[in-house]
Amino acid sequence: MQACSALLAMAVALPALGVAVVTYRDQQEINRSQLEMAQLERERYARRYASRVAFWWESPPLPGPLYGGRPGQMRESRIKVQNRSPVPITRMALLVKPYGGSFGVRDYRLTVDAPPCSVLTIALPALIDDDAFWGERHGHELMLEFADTTHRWVLREGGLEDDSEQYHRYSVFDIQNMAWASEVPDTREAAADCGEGL
Repeated sequence: MQACSALLAMAVALPALGVAVVTYRDQQEINRSQLEMAQLERERYARRYASRVAFWWESPPLPGPLYGGRPGQMRESRIKVQNRSPVPITRMALLVKPYGGSFGVRDYRLTVDAPPCSVLTIALPALIDDDAFWGERHGHELMLEFADTTHRWVLREGGLEDDSEQYHRYSVFDIQNMAWASEVPDTREAAADCGEGL
């Protein structure tokens, strides 16, 4: 009789244990999903200002000796920096790196901040060995480093990356030239569609 009772208790307990294990696994999966959603929401919230920043060439570098220009010719180029967020963008640096090239990164530190809802025109000065640099055949990757009120960021072709942990992804050995780049006077514009990027 006792053996039958034990077998009956075991027969009842095993399905209950199975249900408990399945319920535990489901709860773990729900918790994991909730953590991932919370992480995505935190990242989205942190990017709400930085996602409203953009930049592009207004005028690429002028021709130099490799393209039929005069030796020693000054090479002016301009970049537009757009801040459609409601906070200022500070500590900006423009990095130019040749694709597959043998010449180092050009580092332009901007002398101005981008106020909220603004478009700036930045003049990039000529640097040493620019003719060889711009003569690289594979084109150039542009990157904009900047800070908003929450983080430091780098905006590149692949998208926006949090750069808070490492200011400047290139060492002094990678960067051949550094220069200050300033805003072109009387060219500042108001940015349309300004606000948070949520």
